[in-house]
Parts: sequence; structure tokens; C-alpha cells
Amino acid sequence: MAVQAEGAFVDVHFVPQTTGGGGTAQGP
Repeated sequence: MAVQAEGAFVDVHFVPQTTGGGGTAQGP
């Protein structure tokens, strides 16, 4: 489950940032 959680975390934090349409994604 740790791997899935990490994958989802990266997906949700990096996908919106890359597309430029995610105000909730305030990652580094």
C-alpha cells in the first residue's frame, strides 16, 4: 500500500502542476 500511496501522491502533486490546472497541488 505504501507504493500505491506514494504513486498517488506523486501523481496528484505533479500531474496538476505540469498541466498548470491544479490549485490544490502546492508541492515543491
